[in-house]
Parts: sequence; structure tokens; C-alpha cells
Amino acid sequence: PYAAGRFLQSMSAYTDFRSISGATDASLDFLATHPNTPQRIDLAQRLARNFGPPGIGTRDRDAFLAGIDGLLYGDTPEEGYVRGQTFL
Repeated sequence: PYAAGRFLQSMSAYTDFRSISGATDASLDFLATHPNTPQRIDLAQRLARNFGPPGIGTRDRDAFLAGIDGLLYGDTPEEGYVRGQTFL
């Protein structure tokens, strides 16, 4: 239940990184079109507490990664994809 808050924290950190790195492509800023992130993180964490304290449940990271292995992402396959460490 705490994954949503962690995801939002990661996206906020990425936005902060982009702002200090000089990135200018606003289309890559996921949070630019969404409500205030600190408030969303707080709400996600409060709602997660309805299911119990942090640390309950399982994260089964390997099963999740296996489920998305090979999944194409991005705008379209015509714009390219990654195989290993190579962008094709």
C-alpha cells in the first residue's frame, strides 16, 4: 500500500534533478500536469496507513520485474527501443 507514496517521491526527486540539471523539455516532466506532489504524497501515505503500518506485506520485486520484462514503453516502437544497453 505504500508504493504509491514511494512512486510519487521518486517522481518528485526526478523533477528536482531535471530542474538542477538544466533540462528544458517540459513534455518529460510528469508532475507538471498533476496536482501538488507533497500533498499527494501525504494523502497516499495516510491512505496506506488504513491497511497497516509501513513494512507490512510483501514487495515481490522479482515477480513484478518478470511481469514487465520485454514490455515496450515510450511513444511508439518506430521511435526506438532498448535491447540490453543499446538503443535501437
